[in-house]
Amino acid sequence: ACGMLNNSDFLRGLRELTRRDLIFEFVCGWAQLPDVERVVAQFPDGRFVVDHLGNPDIGNAAAFSQWQRSIESLARFRNVAIKVSGALSNAAHGVYGNWTVEEIRPYV
Repeated sequence: ACGMLNNSDFLRGLRELTRRDLIFEFVCGWAQLPDVERVVAQFPDGRFVVDHLGNPDIGNAAAFSQWQRSIESLARFRNVAIKVSGALSNAAHGVYGNWTVEEIRPYV
């Protein structure tokens, strides 16, 4: 969904979801989180979920600070929830890999 966040039809659909008090879930990569924030800011009465912690590139230190800034920025919106499920699929070793608690802790 994140590639279409500026599409007028998409935004019209979000207005309708908001009117009906329904939830929209963003499934996107960490690099699109600033776009998610711009959309959420347009719908203060909307209800939103960001799936999989925003799909951070777990284990990529260079990407961590941008992801962290985006998540902290989204946290100021009371109408946004961040879902953890599925986040380990983005760990360097995969869901069933040899990741460590220390590797995952900064993201949770």
